Amino acid sequence: MALVVYGPALALSHVTGLSHHVLVAIMFIVCIFYSSIGGIKAVLWTDSLQAVVMFVSMTVVVILGFSNVGGFSVVWERAKASGRINFFNFDPDPRVRHTFWTAIIGGYFTWLPMYVNQAQVQRYISLPSMKAVKIALLINFVGLCIIMGLCHLAGLVIYATYHKCDPLKNGDIMAIDQLLPKFVMDTLSNQPGLPGLFVAGITCAGLSTVSSVVNSLAANIVEDYVKKIQCNLSESKLAIISKTISVVTGLMGFGFVFVAERMGSIFSVSV
Repeated sequence: MALVVYGPALALSHVTGLSHHVLVAIMFIVCIFYSSIGGIKAVLWTDSLQAVVMFVSMTVVVILGFSNVGGFSVVWERAKASGRINFFNFDPDPRVRHTFWTAIIGGYFTWLPMYVNQAQVQRYISLPSMKAVKIALLINFVGLCIIMGLCHLAGLVIYATYHKCDPLKNGDIMAIDQLLPKFVMDTLSNQPGLPGLFVAGITCAGLSTVSSVVNSLAANIVEDYVKKIQCNLSESKLAIISKTISVVTGLMGFGFVFVAERMGSIFSVSV
């Protein structure tokens, strides 16, 4: 929870000029507020809207990025010349970070827990039937493939833009996690509204995850612990306890941000 907020906040600090600690605090306050007040219904509706904003922002960034660099062919050739296009590296050595086997096997075990954790199961049981669950998972699969594809394309565009000048080595950015917002500000800032759209997109990514985790933790603690310890509590008292737990877990997540910022690159830590 701390990582998924710290990453967007670090990126936003480069765009807005505000301290990432201030941005983290704002994001947690917003998440705690609507998660504790609205419950799972608020989380689901905001997640849906946030997914749309993320998709639109990444699509615009990628399309205009390709246009500014010179087109897809230029991006592809620069990536290929540097050895970044290698889909079929079948080296069985587990010490090699990116191979066909690490992508397939490692990717499988990385994504598997994403669909069997408390936050996801809570979504499954909120649907009226198993058929609806399967349809939702299919939509999720298609959407996830599109989002991940856009992220990979954005990475290629960024490399094609800075392939002769590393912003991190030049001191233009403090961490590699700020590379995407720097790219947005350098290449798209002359387009009115686009930096704001990008800010909305990466903010939605953080809000979506934190709200889901806060809500699922509260539901889990109430069902598995509170109801077993105090069997006779009314629904109104359970609702108050659930909202209190949401606030407490959100504040704990905020505290762990100060640990996350000392752990290096967000991507490396998260995987």
